[in-house]
Amino acid sequence: MYQAYWNMQKLPFSNHWDADLFYPAEQAQNARLKGRYFFESKYPLILLTGDSGTGKTVVSYLLKEETKDQENLVLSLPFPTLPPSEITTYLAAQILRATSCGEAIIHLNQAQALSIVEEALISVASTGKRALLLIDDAHLLTEKHLLLLQQFLHLTSEGNPLLSLLLLGNNDLPSLLHQIPTLRERAVLAGQLAPLSLGESAAYIDYRLSEAKAPQNPFTIKAMEALYYHSGGIPRKLNQLADLALFTGYAQGLKVVDYDQIEAISQELTIQS
Repeated sequence: MYQAYWNMQKLPFSNHWDADLFYPAEQAQNARLKGRYFFESKYPLILLTGDSGTGKTVVSYLLKEETKDQENLVLSLPFPTLPPSEITTYLAAQILRATSCGEAIIHLNQAQALSIVEEALISVASTGKRALLLIDDAHLLTEKHLLLLQQFLHLTSEGNPLLSLLLLGNNDLPSLLHQIPTLRERAVLAGQLAPLSLGESAAYIDYRLSEAKAPQNPFTIKAMEALYYHSGGIPRKLNQLADLALFTGYAQGLKVVDYDQIEAISQELTIQS
């Protein structure tokens, strides 16, 4: 709605995935590169941790796209609280959909589901490709879930795991693995994402505005500092505040967005929460 007012070609602070808006902060880039290296080197269990909103899912999207570009098999488990007995069936369903066999999904039992998953992993490995399973909110996994993941990692070919797991979760995730020593021993940490610094937050805002083709930065220096202060340097919160600030500027017919607008928006969001 406010794009034309600020002469932008897209919304710069949307929280929806857009590869063009990915700001290559050092820690996110390091996590992406390490994650890719670990996957290509056949590490079985890769962790990416950080507080909510710090960019774990964004990094995983980049890894997913890069992995798919190499024609590897990428599976995802966005609902980690599914009963363990249903997870294998859920993954088998993804494989069947990818091979246009979705009509068979409802007829799967647990043994059939596991067989489909194993056959798909063996088929991928026979072509020299790799398989990756992304699990978001992995800190919600229970011991029973972890035991299931351990079973997946027992699927091997010529001594190499048929599947790599990428677990995304908060900073408690590594300690969760202490329940299953064999998982903990296999785990490597791709990155632990922290909030952006003041300087990084300013660079993040400038980068996104530039990618949206904004002719200039509509935020004053005081507004930029307020965006950082109220977001705590967390990208998701920063996006929300900056997006609403640009809308407010449009609605009020402002030429720039200043400190007062950020303060007002922050108070509104505090009341709503």
